[in-house]
Amino acid sequence: MKVPLEERRIIAVEELFDAELAAGRHLAIVADLVDAVTTNPVRERLTGQLMTALYRGGRRAEALAAYRRTRQLLTDESGLEPGPDRLLAALTAVTDGEAVYAPSVLRRLVEAYTERPVARPSLDALTAREQEVLRLIGRGLSNHDIAGRLVVAEATVKTHVTRLMAKLGLTSRAQAVVMAYESGLVHPAR
Repeated sequence: MKVPLEERRIIAVEELFDAELAAGRHLAIVADLVDAVTTNPVRERLTGQLMTALYRGGRRAEALAAYRRTRQLLTDESGLEPGPDRLLAALTAVTDGEAVYAPSVLRRLVEAYTERPVARPSLDALTAREQEVLRLIGRGLSNHDIAGRLVVAEATVKTHVTRLMAKLGLTSRAQAVVMAYESGLVHPAR
């Protein structure tokens, strides 16, 4: 099946934005991404890239607003929810800790989850450093940000994350966030 020229052009633009994001030029491409999303408002990949650039550039509220606009447009025009492989993926943490939950989303999730009384899990099996890493995961930091905060290599952070998750029987970063809150390492901001 032959792909139309305009579709190939948009895919190439999306791939260029992926490369720019990978190179760490988040804020430098925001204006171009806004233009691309304005021209192609229902392309979830572009909106996901815009959300990522805004979030990594410290503009969390704008990233969530971009999600809301596109979600509203998709549901109004087609009755469809955003696909998990594009737009929702930009909203959730990537397994290697490259992208993180927006603190406002994380706070609402945890507040809803922690409203019911639960027994506090024990962190006795963790070293003090592993507890600190868990606390920072709970605050929404990426492995890169944790490494900077603790002045260690990112590979060291990944080792701590792997070990603490194994010790606690966790299988995802989201579970680690919940554990950080349930254990009392992190408290929802009020």
